[in-house]
Amino acid sequence: MSKVIAPFLIKGTIEDANFVITADGENYARRRGRTRVTVEEFKNNPVFDRIRNQGQEFALHSSTLKRTTECPPLNTDH
Repeated sequence: MSKVIAPFLIKGTIEDANFVITADGENYARRRGRTRVTVEEFKNNPVFDRIRNQGQEFALHSSTLKRTTECPPLNTDH
């Protein structure tokens, strides 16, 4: 981040520049970065392999849970 030297404080966004005021009153500017991962990058980048595998496992277990909750409740009267 770059420190802003001006007689006034700037806060907000102008095109790709974000102006922030820190807790100690300093004024900084930073460029807006890339905000998301594309679908193609998520599918093809090996960095996301573990996340994709965990998502598949979660889907498997949630569908199993859905099937077991659709069963009628057991009669607990003795």
